[in-house]
Amino acid sequence: MIQIKCSHILIFTIQYLLPLLIF
Repeated sequence: MIQIKCSHILIFTIQYLLPLLIF
């Protein structure tokens, strides 16, 4: 269960960081 939560956090961070890197 911890791994699933970590993966979700990673996905959210990537989705938020990708736009910042593009700009």
